[in-house]
Amino acid sequence: MFPSTMMDEELNLWDFLERAAELFGRKEVVSRLHTGEVHRTTYAEIHQRAKRLMGG
Repeated sequence: MFPSTMMDEELNLWDFLERAAELFGRKEVVSRLHTGEVHRTTYAEIHQRAKRLMGG
């Protein structure tokens, strides 16, 4: 029998975001809005904003 490659826990977006903030918090995330404007933030800022939204 082959060993399983399945994870012990579910992988979700929150886990990904926490890990990104922990390892790459100061890395810049750049996106372009539908208006053409460029928006810049960091993984740490995205994580903090998500925590505030979850608490609301």
